[in-house]
Amino acid sequence: MNKLYVPIRIDIDNENSDDGYFSLGFVFDHDDKITPHNIGLCRNEQEGEANSIYIEADDQIYGFTTNKAGYSINNNILTLTLLDSNFFYWDKSKTISIKINEEEIDEIEKCLISIFSI
Repeated sequence: MNKLYVPIRIDIDNENSDDGYFSLGFVFDHDDKITPHNIGLCRNEQEGEANSIYIEADDQIYGFTTNKAGYSINNNILTLTLLDSNFFYWDKSKTISIKINEEEIDEIEKCLISIFSI
């Protein structure tokens, strides 16, 4: 079974300013030497590749775009899965599982729907 990551902070941009930018970020530890320290995903409808998702963990050198990824939320666990040749750099896996608070599920899922509607 994959390791379960528990964020200390979640940042959500549900495109409230109508700028076509959607992002979701998770910070797992204050110490940036912990791997992964953070992971973020976004989609920008106005710039770049509008039909792809950008995923970055810890640093831009580990970032990549994809249009083949999926997610699920079950029992307060968000699972992101890469469905192409990309992988998460720290363990070469194609899946990450993140514990989310029940009171944030609706807002997180709203953002994920926007990000993954490519």
